[in-house]
Amino acid sequence: MKKLCIYIAMGSLISLASCSKFDEINTNPETPVQVNSSMLATRIILNLANQPTQKSFMQPYLLTKEIAWTELVEGYQYNGFGEGGISMNAINDAHFMGQYAATDVLANSYNGLMYFARAVKFYEATMSVGDVPYKEALKGESDKTYFPKYDTQKEVFLGILNELEKADQLFASGAKFAGDPLYGGDITKWRKLVNSFALNVLIQLSKKEADADLNLKGRFQSILTNKPIFTANADNFQLVRSDKSGQTYPFYKISNSFVIYPVVSTEIIDRLKQYQDRRLFFYANPSALQIANGKQVSDCECR
Repeated sequence: MKKLCIYIAMGSLISLASCSKFDEINTNPETPVQVNSSMLATRIILNLANQPTQKSFMQPYLLTKEIAWTELVEGYQYNGFGEGGISMNAINDAHFMGQYAATDVLANSYNGLMYFARAVKFYEATMSVGDVPYKEALKGESDKTYFPKYDTQKEVFLGILNELEKADQLFASGAKFAGDPLYGGDITKWRKLVNSFALNVLIQLSKKEADADLNLKGRFQSILTNKPIFTANADNFQLVRSDKSGQTYPFYKISNSFVIYPVVSTEIIDRLKQYQDRRLFFYANPSALQIANGKQVSDCECR
């Protein structure tokens, strides 16, 4: 009996000794254990700017039949949407940006980014499937709300417009912030983006012009009169692509796994020809036959 007690005591001492170094042994000194506002901002901004899939940037044009896909059956080309889903993983920690900010002024900028990111993600969600959880969404950590109720699409849109208004106000009282790979933290450019996106949302709601709660005309006029919006291509919210891994264009030919490329229809080509629109030369290649018959590469008719 005494021997058993000794063994147990010795085992306990060994266990305590090993536990004291557990964190040290299992901590990678080259891996960050804490994040800051700028690190979160970079991830969120890149998520907003990147296309979710290689072909997703073409889907609206397949839906409106402006381009056709000839390799395999493409759902959007035949109005076959299948099942839809929503994910808010990209912004479930966005509220930490303001909490981790070094100053109140910087917190305004990061919270402005949070409200804008929320508006974009909820806009995408409600445009995809209609009614979605909104008021109780993303509150699993703070309020232990694990099963948020659904809100009507009107309620979601009202929330989106209000969050865009908050985002503009916060950016207006903020300061240049770190972690922005697109605008370099320039709050004026962010205000232009927020307000221009708000105009886009209002345009999508144009058939609800008579709805007093939405107040589309009043909101539209207020933005145009009192707030900065896009005025040139330099204001665009876009990633500058490169040939580096992870930074290539979504349909970059080297990494493209599709063997047959999309065909542009007359729905868009004829309109571009009609107005001698130079974008034609970016949408489509010239016909090899037309070139062989004497047409110039710069001639609209050889497209």
